[in-house]
Amino acid sequence: MSLQSYGYKERIKSIIIEDGVCANDIKFRDFENLEKIKIGEGTTYVPSSCFVRMLSLKEVALPDSIIIIENTAFSGCKNLEKVDLGNGLETIDDGAFSGCSSLKNIDFPDSLQEIKMNAFTDCPKIKVKLGKNIETLEENALGYLSKSIANDDGSGYIQLKIDSYVINGYTDAAKQYAEENGLKYVDLNTEEADLDDSLFDMSIFKAGDADLDKNITIVDATVIQKYLAKLQSVNDYQRYNMRVKSCET
Repeated sequence: MSLQSYGYKERIKSIIIEDGVCANDIKFRDFENLEKIKIGEGTTYVPSSCFVRMLSLKEVALPDSIIIIENTAFSGCKNLEKVDLGNGLETIDDGAFSGCSSLKNIDFPDSLQEIKMNAFTDCPKIKVKLGKNIETLEENALGYLSKSIANDDGSGYIQLKIDSYVINGYTDAAKQYAEENGLKYVDLNTEEADLDDSLFDMSIFKAGDADLDKNITIVDATVIQKYLAKLQSVNDYQRYNMRVKSCET
């Protein structure tokens, strides 16, 4: 009996795909309680939206034969904690892991050449190590949140970034991305990596919490009044919570 025709999909929590079996023939989203998936050698790509918003998924292991993870493949997997990307991956496409707000463990292989736009938006891990062959990091590929605020001059909106984000890398592309986005860069050709298990605290975002203490009090109203009167400056996280000339995307 094929996996796809199995009559108790809601009971399956772990799937192992054997080498030589094409995983792309399986509709994984039908397995609503799936927690772990390991794909064997032979599959060459993860299709667009293949695992999108699978809220039970916690752990993924990909084979070395995977070359590309297509756009939004794992988007919205809020409980995904660990991903093994294998050692052959070359491209992580647009929004592939966007909204994976529990993702703590992911290592980028040396084979990886490009990370595209918003690939890791809203991922809490704030210190990453890129491989030796990164050539392209597109707009907001790393270190950004899905939230946005208006420019002070009213000329448009900017996407919030994780100010404490650290990129450890080897290539000019990695260095350039970090510098252009105001992120800390560690050159692994000459320096020791800056890595630990630090995570960005997503819970700081709460409408009305202008002082970022996770409580709504009269102090917040005072901060907002002073800001509007141009008597006090605030950071972008505060501005987002204050919703002053801001929007959420």
